Amino acid sequence: MSATDEFDVKRREIFANLARVLKPEAHERWLVTPIPALGGQTPVDAMFNGHIDDVVALTRSYLDPSFS
Repeated sequence: MSATDEFDVKRREIFANLARVLKPEAHERWLVTPIPALGGQTPVDAMFNGHIDDVVALTRSYLDPSFS
């Protein structure tokens, strides 16, 4: 799998995870909001600065029943 394909698969997982916990209209705002768990970066910045795995992990954590 090429790096572009891998990025796309991870990006799709991020949006699928967000769809389970946020209303669609909140996705764009979330993507451009600085997140402490990402070192204060926005998810968009983190993804394009080589930290897409951190964004995937963060969105997976939102699916954990203990997340509050």
